[in-house]
Amino acid sequence: MVVCMVGMMTMCVKAGEPLKVMSFNVRYDNPWDKENGWVNRRERVADAIAYYDADIVGTQEVLDNQLEDLKARLDEYGVTGVGREDGAKQGEYAALWYKLDRFTPVSTGNFWLSATPDVAGSLGWDGACVRIATWAVLHDKLTGKEVLALNTHLDHVGEVARREGVKLILERVDSLAGNRPVVVTGDFNSVPDSEVVTTLTDMGSGKGLTDSRGAARLVYGPEWTFHDYFRVPEGERTRIDYVLTKGGLNVKSYGVMAEGAEHGVYLSDHCPVVVNMEYVQ
Repeated sequence: MVVCMVGMMTMCVKAGEPLKVMSFNVRYDNPWDKENGWVNRRERVADAIAYYDADIVGTQEVLDNQLEDLKARLDEYGVTGVGREDGAKQGEYAALWYKLDRFTPVSTGNFWLSATPDVAGSLGWDGACVRIATWAVLHDKLTGKEVLALNTHLDHVGEVARREGVKLILERVDSLAGNRPVVVTGDFNSVPDSEVVTTLTDMGSGKGLTDSRGAARLVYGPEWTFHDYFRVPEGERTRIDYVLTKGGLNVKSYGVMAEGAEHGVYLSDHCPVVVNMEYVQ
């Protein structure tokens, strides 16, 4: 259905227009990964992103050399983000990608998951690592709408850092979103029934987000997303990677892409999460 808004100008908005979103922890370039090292995975990681063909992709653990490798192989995407250590190129990026033929960035930004979120490189609370969130307001050329996308990676050690980090994310989403649809991607290092995830999805707060897995009409793949190159026994694997939504989007399907090894090399130590949505009026 196409709904036309008439005022000083006419704008046609397509309800039901699909939107595909992906969250993907690509694993940082760690020389100790040996056969699963980045040099052996980079072509496949880029090919996987291209194959799943998401409109918006949130990637985690991306070092600067990995960002450059992916940019060289994914010229259909634009990307925003900075290294978390210095707000430039040092440390991991929470790089946020968007299809160039579909989106025009309206505004972009970054903040640190700390008590001083606008101070580059600031360490949050009891966190073991500096953590960052990257966001973009994207103008969708197909619908005429703007979408707020945010991507992050929560601390793997600090419980306070995770708890306070998601409160900060909810505040920033609330202040940035306005009436825009929202997609939040990330590795939250937290299972679905944790305080972190229940805080993020608490609708009673007025700021809550929807976990796309629970909202999907069709769910495909395993419940877990982290497998450590399939070294974790299947019964002990956990779901710590998420795509969350808010406002103006209907989740159609959700998938965990549990790809096996090719020639003894795995795609990553996490599974990509791919979610199909559609705009609602």
